Amino acid sequence: MGRVIYKLPLSALAGVVVDIAPNATVGCYRLIDCLQYTSARILSIQEFSDASSLSYSAISYIWKGNPSPEQEKTASFSVKGAEDADPVSIDVLHQACMASLLEGADWLWLDCLCIIQTSRDDKAWQIERMYNIYKACAVSIVLPGGVSRLVPVDEETRWITRAWTLQEVTAPRKAVVLFSWEYGAGEWDDGRGGVKGRVIQVYPGTAMVPLIEVLKACFHPMALSWTPEDGPSSRDDISPSILGSYGDSSIGSLLWVLEMDDPDGRNVAIWRSSLLRASSRPVDMVFSIMGTFGVTLDPKQFRKTDRIGATIALAQQILRLGGKPVWLALSLDIPPSRCLSSFPAFPETDVSGDVHWETRHGPTNPNVADDIYSIDELNETSDEDEEDEGENASDIFFDEHWVTDIPSGSMDHDGYLTISAKAAPAVFTGQVFGRRRTNLAKNNDGTVEFADVPEDSTRVAATDGKIWDILPPPPPPSESRRHRNPLANMPFDIHSFYWCIPKVSPRSCLPA
Repeated sequence: MGRVIYKLPLSALAGVVVDIAPNATVGCYRLIDCLQYTSARILSIQEFSDASSLSYSAISYIWKGNPSPEQEKTASFSVKGAEDADPVSIDVLHQACMASLLEGADWLWLDCLCIIQTSRDDKAWQIERMYNIYKACAVSIVLPGGVSRLVPVDEETRWITRAWTLQEVTAPRKAVVLFSWEYGAGEWDDGRGGVKGRVIQVYPGTAMVPLIEVLKACFHPMALSWTPEDGPSSRDDISPSILGSYGDSSIGSLLWVLEMDDPDGRNVAIWRSSLLRASSRPVDMVFSIMGTFGVTLDPKQFRKTDRIGATIALAQQILRLGGKPVWLALSLDIPPSRCLSSFPAFPETDVSGDVHWETRHGPTNPNVADDIYSIDELNETSDEDEEDEGENASDIFFDEHWVTDIPSGSMDHDGYLTISAKAAPAVFTGQVFGRRRTNLAKNNDGTVEFADVPEDSTRVAATDGKIWDILPPPPPPSESRRHRNPLANMPFDIHSFYWCIPKVSPRSCLPA
């Protein structure tokens, strides 16, 4: 049984600053009693030394949600130590508790209320266990607009741009989106079976839909038809945008994470999705994904700005546990980090959720001065670029491409990655693609031809357009001459390989 550490009737909760610190114990799990909140109209928070036997939901939200002129009129309360966050709406928390109960969970975890916000030790303890808290929950309830109000399905939010929300929906067994909705239960679909969403009414004016169905609806380029469960339709077709809009890289990368079965492919998708997110504390970009890789770092060992140091520590632990350096395939167009060269350059981020790189617009313009482009601009390809053989389109991410069978390795404390594997010589053919998506090489005079391919070699294309031949390994030497074979079990450092064959593309270069 738990121990009640905070209890207050909802009638007295408006305008209160909730402080659980006087009765809470550092290093414990705390949960909100949903039945007490919805039936007895009491905010009751209980503390447990072990919550593994309890059925609870966990809230995924952003601290600064969508503002509204009506928000100031809503009864709400704030939390001691988290006064910089949005106040918690008493009604929104009621809707979340109702959704939790519908999903069979009698308890609810909300970080601002269930972590001692004034205790650095409790925060560190909770962060170390954050992944497991979400992994063990019965359902993750997404509040895209924050805890101050529920937003309608056609109002865009910044939920998908935040660092912590990635693990909050990839760790649990199930995730749903809770939103404002006036049309009851029913179903939306695109008429072709590609996009479907089962809308479940939680309370009059509130509904929820499985997260993956909302993501697909937002990513869909056309309006969806609405079919109510009872009676004729009372509204036109809908165009959900609550998690973003058509073509957003963040939506595509999260869908990839949720639908990927291959372990290496999923890990690449996690890294890529993380690159598209932001946090007010750079180090949280690492803490928010470490549990996904089975790693636990001590948050107190890193400064809040030390993203590089935390990334090195995370990579070291992944490799020590037998994991693979799949981050090598994160992006072939983003330049390598100047501080951690086996990773692409980390983007500049800010509290608003904006993510951008200082990079050249496309890999074929090495003499162009660096400018700042947003991630969406880097992903776009104009029709003019597609038609012009002299231009390379810029793909920050090759969707659903990843490195398979990559060997593991080790990383030192300075961030240098070493992989031991057999090597093969690579020879530059002297030819360059006119554009990356063609299978022809263009000569300097503009003519196009196929070069002679050495027998048994593998032809590859780098993202800068250069054509290389990977030569076959020499035949095994006799025992008497084995020591003379320079390629047998030759270790190499990935940094040397990277510069010898600049950013080799997995798109078409490697044999099956």
